[in-house]
Amino acid sequence: MADVLTHIDTLDVEVAPQEELDVTVGSPMEHSRVLSITKNGKHVVSEYDLANVDVQPLPKQDKVVEITKNGEYTIEADGGKQLNKVVAKVDTAEQCLVDFINNGGRFYYYQGEEMPDLDWSKITTTNLSRMTYKTKATCVKVQKMLDILSDEKNCEGFAYINFQDPIGSNLFLKFPKGFKNSKKQNVLSNCTFIKNINVTIDCQDLEYTGTFLGWTSIQNGRLTLLNTKQLKQFYNPTSGIAINVFDCDGLQSTPYNGVHNATRYLGGFRNLGKGFLQNGTAANHLMYFDSYMQNLSHESLLNIFNELYDLNLHNFKFANQPTIKLGATNFAKVTEEEIKIATDKGWIVTQ
Repeated sequence: MADVLTHIDTLDVEVAPQEELDVTVGSPMEHSRVLSITKNGKHVVSEYDLANVDVQPLPKQDKVVEITKNGEYTIEADGGKQLNKVVAKVDTAEQCLVDFINNGGRFYYYQGEEMPDLDWSKITTTNLSRMTYKTKATCVKVQKMLDILSDEKNCEGFAYINFQDPIGSNLFLKFPKGFKNSKKQNVLSNCTFIKNINVTIDCQDLEYTGTFLGWTSIQNGRLTLLNTKQLKQFYNPTSGIAINVFDCDGLQSTPYNGVHNATRYLGGFRNLGKGFLQNGTAANHLMYFDSYMQNLSHESLLNIFNELYDLNLHNFKFANQPTIKLGATNFAKVTEEEIKIATDKGWIVTQ
């Protein structure tokens, strides 16, 4: 299309990139002064006889935006481009949950069946109490949660997780470096696992477990604890699972309540008793294997005796000599000679 203008001083050109417009001043056959216009804008054309307008369309651009909060959003093209298509990925659930927690909300009241794949680094609150109550999760999601733990945060209630990893899984969890759990809070307690799962936990700098593990549904699984020499308190170990031997050099008292009755195998508590010297007479030096562990195998009882620390290596007098209470059922499984393994190390073994 061509528009013929008899006289004009200025020409304001604003051509949509997709359109083509030919503006002619006078007749191209009668005049020779020609102005070529290739950009939108205001152009002085009074000194020219002919104006050829040829504005090329801008390159098209697709944009993808992720929206995690409610509100108004303006999407603009990059310089020198025009928007062709905008794809908006809207997911406000995660951000809403993050905001809920950071504003004092408890994960305890979370109604979702499965734990969302949160970016836990966004959690700024120091009160993490009751954040994982009976929520389904995979080991990968739980590890992301554990990574934010610190002694400054109230992590009471990182518990009751319903692990959803497949039967036969080998799970690995690791407490973050520097996390000692100085407040002696319950971490990873009363978790629910499906059957036949092996679990390895790297304790790193952990010193206090609070009510630890206490898992009630593992059968034919095995628990392995790594880096445990610095543990000072090991409270309420797990149930329904075989427990490999682990280092107890730093334990200042016996593992409270021993382990659960469903446990049939123990690798033993290596060097249990060595840390008692650090806590003197204030520690609990009575270890129960009676009502809690009646199903222990004979091999497990020997492992316990063999891995005990030899208290005779130090000239230390206990107000209450460290004692292992087996209960009548377990006591009947061992011989006097086998019991002597423990008593020769300065321990008392009773029913």
